[in-house]
Amino acid sequence: MTNPFTLLLPLFLSITSMVIPAIVPLVPNLPGKFSATKIPSDLVISRDENTSALEKKVRPWLLYFTNQYRKANGLDTLRYDECLVKAAGFHATYLINESRKTQQFKLVHHEEEKSEWFKGKTPSDRAATAGCQKYCGENALYMTVAGLTNAEFAKEQVLNESAKKLAKTMVYDQWHNSKPHRENMLTKTYTSMGVAVSIGKTGASNTFSLSGAQAPQLVAFGVQVFAF
Repeated sequence: MTNPFTLLLPLFLSITSMVIPAIVPLVPNLPGKFSATKIPSDLVISRDENTSALEKKVRPWLLYFTNQYRKANGLDTLRYDECLVKAAGFHATYLINESRKTQQFKLVHHEEEKSEWFKGKTPSDRAATAGCQKYCGENALYMTVAGLTNAEFAKEQVLNESAKKLAKTMVYDQWHNSKPHRENMLTKTYTSMGVAVSIGKTGASNTFSLSGAQAPQLVAFGVQVFAF
């Protein structure tokens, strides 16, 4: 008899994902295209200490894999910029909170001023709010992925490996497979970068963790911000 767990998606393989056209600084006023996918009415995106712990683990891996991707393509690595990290964090927070509020998975480069999480209309505006005057490029996406049980969240090795897989999937499976996002990651003249991720539980329990137990599905919003 076939083991039913062999038919399940592996941990952090993207179940649903979406990316939007990259914002590049050479066209700073390029409109960001809005994308939204309706969340089932019985699902609520929630965040807690477990999702916060996973976010902290994903960020350094996201920076690492972006630079590894550039190195593999013969480019210099990018300097970690705390101001750009802050700018990326502004937008990741905006995306997940607007999604929670409207019950839609939202992706947009241009933030709406009426939002309580508004930090600047464009990536460059958000960088200015963060304290750096730079023209910025930006990549953004969301992914729904298999979750972790509370016991797995509590294991440092499991948490780190899960963060590593999620970050690698964002860079090599999502942004890599989109030409404008790939070109953004491979722009030769960029010198610095900031990354951020916001993660929430959707409440869906139809996903399976490493142990094969049911766990709430996760949604992750990833943001890369680049500057010269």
